[in-house]
Amino acid sequence: MMYELPILTYHRIISRNAEKGKDKIFVSLKNFENQLKYLKTKGFDTITFRDIEEENITDFSKKVILTFDDGYKCNYQYAFPLLKKYNFKAVIFLVTQKKFNNWKKHPYEPLFPLLNKDEILEMDKYGIEFGGHSQTHPILTEIALDNVFHEIRGCKNDLEQLLNKPVFSFSYPYGAFNNNVKEIVKESGFKYAVSTNAGAKDFRTDTFCIKRINISPKTNIYSFKNKTSGKYLKKKNIFTLLNTH
Repeated sequence: MMYELPILTYHRIISRNAEKGKDKIFVSLKNFENQLKYLKTKGFDTITFRDIEEENITDFSKKVILTFDDGYKCNYQYAFPLLKKYNFKAVIFLVTQKKFNNWKKHPYEPLFPLLNKDEILEMDKYGIEFGGHSQTHPILTEIALDNVFHEIRGCKNDLEQLLNKPVFSFSYPYGAFNNNVKEIVKESGFKYAVSTNAGAKDFRTDTFCIKRINISPKTNIYSFKNKTSGKYLKKKNIFTLLNTH
């Protein structure tokens, strides 16, 4: 069974219960550090899509990509110090025209602040990759194509003006995309686009439909080991196939 590159999805890192929110898109600070400690102990390297593009990496054994959607301030407050502690990198997908998560998927989700310019530039200087996540976080499959274009191209322009470098990667808000959305992402100059559960087992099969592995509040260390084994998606697909026949 060929090793698959684990591409993990995070959103928020929290240090206390009051920061949980309603959407269940958080991981506790303690669990996040335990996960990083496990990766370090087992000899994993964290890479980014920029690394793949610029260094032409083809051997993904013992490598993992840590991704964060939306660009919450807690990524700077809590995740960034731990990433530096373990000498790890990550990819953060930014919503570029918002200061808070006021798209609010859950009606009672609190407002959480997003990263500011100084925080983004400090993390970029360290080696965190920043990718696009649209300008305002719409469901791209439910808006007019002209608006899809402005959301995606505008996001890329926002980031490249801020960072003064090319931006390679994009994350579909809510994981929602179709062929038209994919084509606009590609035409806008992105090289990689990640979803949630959709995509091929090997991300190189379609770099604009990359499947990720969600890390949730319920992901204990044993589940995390399984999800970073390099075999998780294949085993999950086999399990699903067996249970649908």
